[in-house]
Amino acid sequence: MENRGLNHLSFVDDVIIFTSGSRVSLLIIMKILEDYENTSGQKIKKVKSHFMTPSCVFMYNVNRIQQITCFTRREFLITYLGCPFYIGRKRIIHFNDLISKVVSRIRGWHGRMLSYGGKATLIKHVLQSLPIYLLSAVSPPKSVMKQIERGC
Repeated sequence: MENRGLNHLSFVDDVIIFTSGSRVSLLIIMKILEDYENTSGQKIKKVKSHFMTPSCVFMYNVNRIQQITCFTRREFLITYLGCPFYIGRKRIIHFNDLISKVVSRIRGWHGRMLSYGGKATLIKHVLQSLPIYLLSAVSPPKSVMKQIERGC
């Protein structure tokens, strides 16, 4: 028997639903979303709603998902709340945003005349806040940290 349970993540007004993509599960999901709209009075903006599939999925299945949901397909890699969503092993490309944020902050300080203590304070309080959230949720490859160190 097919597992018809819904697994999801929900943050504020965003919902991420994980499903097998079968016709039956998609119809159940769309029925639940329709019931939500009717009960709450809030409408789901299908133009802003997306679905993602691995690149190896047959176009027939992609078209079926699109037809049932009226959502558009979105390619990986996306970030949500600062964390990258990806399939497969961790790669440095998944963390390029984090690397560029940290390195650009540091480069912006190079021209300033700061004492050693001033630079240490900036790094301690500002830079630590950038990656802490992401690094608490996802552990990046060691090469990401090395690239950040090289950029400093």
